[in-house]
Amino acid sequence: MESTAAAPVNVLVYSDDANTREQVRLAAGRRPAADLPPVAYVECATFPAVLAELERGGIDACVLDGEAVPAGGMGVCRQIKDEIFQCPPVLLLIGRPQDAWLATW
Repeated sequence: MESTAAAPVNVLVYSDDANTREQVRLAAGRRPAADLPPVAYVECATFPAVLAELERGGIDACVLDGEAVPAGGMGVCRQIKDEIFQCPPVLLLIGRPQDAWLATW
């Protein structure tokens, strides 16, 4: 018999804070909906690790922490959108509603 199990969706989670990465994983879960494939998380604590994972390929979406230090998620997002061919979709976590206008940049 053939397996009908769907390949997992690979989601990169970037934050220098392990607690933030954990909260993202817990909020989304391993299978966000019954009709979606399972999610596999790739955690990155540094910007060079983000670049290495994206260059390796296989990442389907990114969740970036706008409050990460020293490379904030907004700057990381801008750079990967400029430098990574067919960059995956990005969800940017911002801590202050006042930063929403900047996140559209």
